[in-house]
Amino acid sequence: MCCNGLFTSDPPFALAVINRTAERAVFQDDSEGCQSEGKDCATKAYVVPGDTVIISRVRNGYACAFYPSKGGGTAGWLPTRQINLTPIDARTMPERWIGSSSSEGNPRLAITQRLGRLRVTGKAWWPGPPGTHDWPSTHEGKIAGPVEITGRTILYGEDENLC
Repeated sequence: MCCNGLFTSDPPFALAVINRTAERAVFQDDSEGCQSEGKDCATKAYVVPGDTVIISRVRNGYACAFYPSKGGGTAGWLPTRQINLTPIDARTMPERWIGSSSSEGNPRLAITQRLGRLRVTGKAWWPGPPGTHDWPSTHEGKIAGPVEITGRTILYGEDENLC
């Protein structure tokens, strides 16, 4: 599947930029047969040249892509001919991870370094569609603890095995 709720369950991830082969790259639906049978499964969502997306798996000439935006973003299949992978610096210097970010009104997620170890802290919530939930909703969480760099990702876990 390639949809918002399940996108993060299929690493590894890479960054890609929408190229100029067309005026827009239209997200394709995740319905069975959409890519392999060549059905026209275009959704209303699209990205334009220069937009950056996160991609996970690739199959049959399509990449599962996520475009973060207000309201949570969009996930779906994009034609691989319309994306260019962003080169990645494979060096795993800890200082490249240090910083903080926030999205959609969530509090900040921060990665800090102390005594040579990286640590993550943060909170997040998803209040649901407008008008249906008030914060705090049932979709909330927090994170705090050490992280371990593994290639292009960091691992966090609540026990000594990072599980």
